[in-house]
Amino acid sequence: MGQSVTVLGGGFRGLVTCFLLARQGHEITLIEPGRHCGGVLRSFEWDGLYCDLGCHLFDNTDKEHTSVFLEMGGGADCFHSIELNYASKTGALLSDDISIVDLSADFKANKETWLFQLDQAGQQEGHETGPALDDALLERFGPDIAARLKPMVCKAYAEDWTRIDRSALAHGLFGRVRIADNATSGELKKDAYLNKVLAASSTTNPSQFYPDMDRSFGRNFYPASKGMAGFVENAIATLKAMGVRILTGEAIENITETRDTITVRTETGRIFSSAQLISTLSTAINEKLILNENNMPAEIGVPMAVVYLRLPLEVINSVTYVHDFNPDHHVFRASTPGVYGKQVDDHGLSYVCVECPARMDSDFYSSSPEEKLTTIMTEIADLEIIDKGTAPADFKILNVPKSYAVPAIGAPQAEAEISKKICGRYARFHQFNSFSFGKSRILKDALSFIENLN
Repeated sequence: MGQSVTVLGGGFRGLVTCFLLARQGHEITLIEPGRHCGGVLRSFEWDGLYCDLGCHLFDNTDKEHTSVFLEMGGGADCFHSIELNYASKTGALLSDDISIVDLSADFKANKETWLFQLDQAGQQEGHETGPALDDALLERFGPDIAARLKPMVCKAYAEDWTRIDRSALAHGLFGRVRIADNATSGELKKDAYLNKVLAASSTTNPSQFYPDMDRSFGRNFYPASKGMAGFVENAIATLKAMGVRILTGEAIENITETRDTITVRTETGRIFSSAQLISTLSTAINEKLILNENNMPAEIGVPMAVVYLRLPLEVINSVTYVHDFNPDHHVFRASTPGVYGKQVDDHGLSYVCVECPARMDSDFYSSSPEEKLTTIMTEIADLEIIDKGTAPADFKILNVPKSYAVPAIGAPQAEAEISKKICGRYARFHQFNSFSFGKSRILKDALSFIENLN
């Protein structure tokens, strides 16, 4: 028998949690403190083009997960498969078959050192030497490869790697590296430990490592219209059709619990009582609401200058996205959501999205971002996202103070302790993990979370 559940937070975590609960027959109320649901998935419209806040795709690695995404997003007809073409640039090497760090150009000169240090790392697997991301990478790869990764990590997160918690390794950017050509990498990966930490390209057969994927779709898929905003709109419509009540613009004033119910009071004076409450808001917000305390370490928000370039479709190349790991370049990631989203305006123009991690005191802001446009155009042309010599018909720059967040040192442990303390006070309050990275991981955590809830 279903029960009444209030869900706080209308980002992807909140939306997928509501969907899974409603599918089980529960009576759901979703409360989003902001004006809109969707969080970072909510694209904005720019003169007829729906622009994503970064590079967003759906992974088709598990048919159960794919089924959830499709049903939430309005059905299979509301999506199309993506022929994924990714790349990365490490130093002077542009690799068109892998999106992570590629050190293979230096393998011959460093083979003995790297393999010895990786062997030592494998023998010490599980032994943690410190709490930070630099500790985790040193343990994982050995000192030489870790030293090469340092400036790349600091660029990607716009933060010193000694301030980031080691759990950020789950973010995926630096969990594996390629150190040799594909044939050699394949041989090295026959070792159990090296298979975990080294990468090889799978572009010739994208599904080879995913036997449980939905074969009716490609390895990745994407909304058929309006970019990720189309998915958010369809997900909200799906939830409403399932009977989910959705309220936005309702900031939370307090939460109280009795023997039978838990009650949310909003700042507008509205009251919502239910049998259970699930918060997908940050642990810091939950701690303040429930405990009136402030012990949660601050998240490390990654600030971005996100540059949107309106360009003729014919000058945008077939690369889906590319990572530039060179620390002296502004661009970290460039993607073509206008192309893979099949968006073209009335003038035959689509768009490219360029992400530049940049703190306000960084070189990027030493002059106006607009003055950096020529450099950015050169960098993405060198990444082969666009043809060389191309100029945009128009551009837009968003300064995003927190494009995504990584945990500060000690944050996962603090979250566990605070969650335990909150749940000790309110038995009907349940807190979602704040540090799940990526839509597939969030969905996996939500499925496990709800199974334990029941």
